Amino acid sequence: MSENLIWSGKVDAKNAEGTNTGIFLKAGEIITILASGWARNGIETFALTAPQGRIPREGETLTVRNPSLQARIGKDAWPVGNHKYRWSVPAEGTLTLIFADGKDQYKDNSGEFSVEVYREADISASTAAPFEDLTNFERDNWNSWQAGPAGHDLYLVDASTRAVEFITNANKNHAGVILKKTLAGLTAGHEYTWTVKAARIIGKYEAPKISLRADGKDISAPLELKQANEWITLSGKFKATGSKAELEVVSHVAASMGNDFRIKELKIKG
Repeated sequence: MSENLIWSGKVDAKNAEGTNTGIFLKAGEIITILASGWARNGIETFALTAPQGRIPREGETLTVRNPSLQARIGKDAWPVGNHKYRWSVPAEGTLTLIFADGKDQYKDNSGEFSVEVYREADISASTAAPFEDLTNFERDNWNSWQAGPAGHDLYLVDASTRAVEFITNANKNHAGVILKKTLAGLTAGHEYTWTVKAARIIGKYEAPKISLRADGKDISAPLELKQANEWITLSGKFKATGSKAELEVVSHVAASMGNDFRIKELKIKG
């Protein structure tokens, strides 16, 4: 069970506010609480109590034993005792563990309980299925990528691999968005990794520089493609704000002398 441990700590018998675990629970999830240790309700020798409740004095029979350890979520509290096994959480909120005693009666208490909290199914973790959007231009499939304002005269080529080629032309501005796509099927709040494989071609005059942008924000520094025919991977991460994201490959070189390159793969994973 240790791999499902989400909190462990002490519950002080003198603390009327209880111990805030900082664990936010959702109604219906399953947790187990285990407790041990000894404390005293007051200074009397007979006031010894375990998480399950007060220890009876010699010859005393307790017909009702009120657990000394309780769990509070919001304004409501529930008995815990030595354990609360596979408890279906009844309400949403932050879990606070408290030593149960009367109002204004905590100052004479002493001792503490050691408590561990386990989550059977961690529903706070992302349950989104693995995501991958791969474009490699096989069978002339652009997979919804299209030319941006600076993506002049793009076309597919077959060299050692299928790729889209960017050959610069005179009297045109080649700085700006060269490829763009509206990516769908995302999970809001989830982080995604975007990689692009690019290579310079011809290798004369000015070297290309490209970067990645998601939803208008730069997610990578400009990468200079220095060596001809050397495939380089450019990568960046972004967090989805909704089910879609606007992705752009950006050129940082306006020149038409040189600045020629290919892109053979665009992959988004998360």
